[in-house]
Amino acid sequence: MMQLRWIFKIHFFISCEEVEPF
Repeated sequence: MMQLRWIFKIHFFISCEEVEPF
């Protein structure tokens, strides 16, 4: 259960970086 949440968070982070790389 917790792992799924972590994966989701990481996915969101990666998506954000891909959309707007710092």
